[in-house]
Amino acid sequence: MAADGEVCSNCRTERLPDPIDPRELFPHVDDPRSAGDQPMFDLGPRFIDRGGALAALEASVRGAIERNRIAFLLVTGEPGMGKSRLVAELWRRVGAAVPEARLLAGSCAFSRSVIAEVLESRFAISPSDDAAAKLAKITAGVGDLLPEARVTEVAHLLAHLMRVPIPESPVLEPLSTLPQRLETRTFMALRRFFAADAQIRPLCLCFENLDSAHPETINLIHYLAAGLENAPVTIVGTASPDLAEYHPSFGDIDVPLMRIELGPLSDADADALVAALGAPLSHIPEALLLRARALASSPRAIYELFRLLLETDTITYTRGAWHIDEARLASTSAPTSHDELSALRIAGMPAADRDILERAACVGESFWLDAVVALTRMAAPQADPDGPRLSDIAQAGDHTRVTVAEALARLAEREWIVEAPVSSMPGEREYRFVYPNLWATTYARIDEARRRASHRAVAQWLELRPEGRDAAQQEEIGRHLGLAGDGAGASARLRRAADAARQGFFNDKAIRLYTQALTHLAEADVAARIHL
Repeated sequence: MAADGEVCSNCRTERLPDPIDPRELFPHVDDPRSAGDQPMFDLGPRFIDRGGALAALEASVRGAIERNRIAFLLVTGEPGMGKSRLVAELWRRVGAAVPEARLLAGSCAFSRSVIAEVLESRFAISPSDDAAAKLAKITAGVGDLLPEARVTEVAHLLAHLMRVPIPESPVLEPLSTLPQRLETRTFMALRRFFAADAQIRPLCLCFENLDSAHPETINLIHYLAAGLENAPVTIVGTASPDLAEYHPSFGDIDVPLMRIELGPLSDADADALVAALGAPLSHIPEALLLRARALASSPRAIYELFRLLLETDTITYTRGAWHIDEARLASTSAPTSHDELSALRIAGMPAADRDILERAACVGESFWLDAVVALTRMAAPQADPDGPRLSDIAQAGDHTRVTVAEALARLAEREWIVEAPVSSMPGEREYRFVYPNLWATTYARIDEARRRASHRAVAQWLELRPEGRDAAQQEEIGRHLGLAGDGAGASARLRRAADAARQGFFNDKAIRLYTQALTHLAEADVAARIHL
């Protein structure tokens, strides 16, 4: 560093630039279509009931509340068929009819535990809470419901389930060498808490994307359904047909499971959805109705069709009204599936935004801002093999980070991604793709060489973080190294995660991780396979 404190161009250690204003780093990007006097085209969610599915679900929930008997429900359907929208409408109606009912929801598609997500919502735990604050909130919530003699035991067991560390716990320490008893006691504590909670306020538990759940999560849901049979509790899950492949025994318990399968919209329902979405238009041409019907009558695909028409200026705002250009509509290709629609939207996207979206897809269906920034920097040409000098970063004013943040803001405006309300990684801004098929379509576009390089870079980024050696991160690092083609590296990380799960007495998870570690080892590596 120079004597005057400025950056010395010949030094390798230099003064860092001033912190970036958060408003610069995380900008709000307005949709250009909302500029000036042009109103936004309303693409808010619309609900189209099919076959009385909503009425059947609502009757089951009301029956559970009135008869003090559990309702165990499953809504299945291909991606985009409206499962989440149906459940959202169900909770809206139940909340209006039974305002005292408590709804706790979580998604198995996120990278963190769905049970932890549900309990964090119940105890009003925020991302800024440290371990002591979390335990205090858990203890207070349990103390409101259970006798004093039970509070410490149940609170510590729930904290264990939520991965909240409790040094020298008088409850957990004696069970440290008895993994089966610890697991059983943890399950019992959760059941006892929910049973007491439901006696104060009817309880509705929602677990979305069950096809993405780990086996241990399915086991716990089954245990709750059986153990809360005589309580005013509703457990509802959503899943794609893949649930039958990944968890073929789901619902095979003594409590009856009510299944609702959502199929394609009828032509009449598809027309009704087009009419609802197209309400701002001066008129709806027959060609638009035909295109909607051709999309396998998927509600989400019809919604995406309107998105595509807006992004290609087939729907425009002129002379004080919204119009559809029928000539442009007739001249454009007619997609017949949601995936084709997504591919067309990606192809028409500005190249810079498409590049950021593809980098995000390499991180995963859920991803973090700084991981995408790292991939972007890695792809930038570097004259120096050691990477950019601090002086270069200072001069650029961290331009890469701002550029990525702006691109993510634009992608969020166009509903490609959404920010997670709580990040699974402290200090990181986390996002996820709005729908799994948007991630899958984006990822499928990336060539194999770029995928492998990106996965290796993400693994390195994760491992260099302060929590990189944590079990959860080791599992994620192992996944990326496996996708990068590094079988030995993937196996080593998955084994570390499995060892941690075994030491924490999460036996089902440990077995799953050891099995995955084995699959990454070459058949010729006999010694390593025997050791595992």
